[in-house]
Amino acid sequence: MVLDGGVPADIVREYLRFRCLNQELICSVCILDLDLTLIKRDEPILWERHQDHVTEAGTWAYLSIERADAQGGVTLEPLYLESALRQFARDWTVAKEL
Repeated sequence: MVLDGGVPADIVREYLRFRCLNQELICSVCILDLDLTLIKRDEPILWERHQDHVTEAGTWAYLSIERADAQGGVTLEPLYLESALRQFARDWTVAKEL
């Protein structure tokens, strides 16, 4: 899908890793590692809106849902973010590499 979107194969191999988890997930959570300096400089409104939900290391996560009032997703609050990151780490270690 990413390659079909026109992203060069060398970039895909360098920056994306996929694994398969043999269990059903409740919902899709997008986890991003942000360049905080770049975000603050280039996207000040986005930063202002979501800064309380980004870790000091620059990790930001949101539920990937389609809702007219969600603008592409619902940001995870800090308590839920910590839980989601723990669950991701647990699941990533047991998931099968593709």
